[in-house]
Amino acid sequence: MWYNARMKITVHVSRNLIPIVGSRQVTVEVPTGASVAEVLAHLRHTYPGWDDVLAGRGDAQHLPYSFFINRKAIRQKEMATRRLRDGDRLHILPPVVGGR
Repeated sequence: MWYNARMKITVHVSRNLIPIVGSRQVTVEVPTGASVAEVLAHLRHTYPGWDDVLAGRGDAQHLPYSFFINRKAIRQKEMATRRLRDGDRLHILPPVVGGR
């Protein structure tokens, strides 16, 4: 029997995305083998205002976000090709700047 296999991905977000998704983390269900870019597209469609925050609209000091899968950094050029597995954790964090 053929069916559309689905998987669950837990997305952990930074503080400024909490008002958009309603909590520090959200579990999304996407097709098996979805890429990071496809999960982000799902989030964009599900949560109005998602793009505004990630794009830094209205934030004069905006820097690009960092993405991690199971605590391993993902480069922008890998977003469309990096496939996720059921149970993976996607972390979306603003860059850390400054220091001594």
